[in-house]
Amino acid sequence: MRYDDILKAKRLEIRKLPEFMALEKRCCELRSAVMKPHKGAWKFLYPNIWMRQNLYRISRIGLDQDPPMKILDLGCGNGMFVYACNQFGHDATGLNCAETWRAEKTVFEEMPETLAIPIIKQKIVSQKPLELTDKFDLVTSFMTWFNIGDNKWNCDDWIFFLKDLRQHLADDGKIILHLNMDSAYGDYLYFDKETKALFLRQAIYFSKDESFLFVAEKLAML
Repeated sequence: MRYDDILKAKRLEIRKLPEFMALEKRCCELRSAVMKPHKGAWKFLYPNIWMRQNLYRISRIGLDQDPPMKILDLGCGNGMFVYACNQFGHDATGLNCAETWRAEKTVFEEMPETLAIPIIKQKIVSQKPLELTDKFDLVTSFMTWFNIGDNKWNCDDWIFFLKDLRQHLADDGKIILHLNMDSAYGDYLYFDKETKALFLRQAIYFSKDESFLFVAEKLAML
């Protein structure tokens, strides 16, 4: 069986789970409610599409083959990556901003709740340590957006964040950050050249899909 067929079979298996069926039904009801005033949140109300994307992320990272890991997904949004990870036997938790506007609250609180995934409600703020008690084998963030705030993060803000996050990694822990790109200009959103240079120095891997991989050992040099 081709690998794409394996992922498709897994997606079909997940779609038959009671909580996922309940989520698809609820999202169908919600789409008409949030579509017109909040198009940004509306796009997250298609669970099947996002499950397909997150299964692809899982396969790229290798989480479908890895032994059980403790995972934290920062800015987990609708919670689909966390839910998918747990279907492969991992112990994944999402972290979402506790302060959201109305449509995001509908999408980013109700969807994870329907999927029954563990959520930490916490706002990620520049120069402020995360309030976490556990250590994680892997910390992820996709379509990273928490760095915009009132002012975009500078290089010092990212150094503080990475140093702090390292304290919450297991000995061989890793961080994967997938950054937002400006499709019109092909450059990073809210991301200056100094920070990009830092990432290229500290990351052990940089992929064409704008994902940086950091490891605890290399972050010790910050």
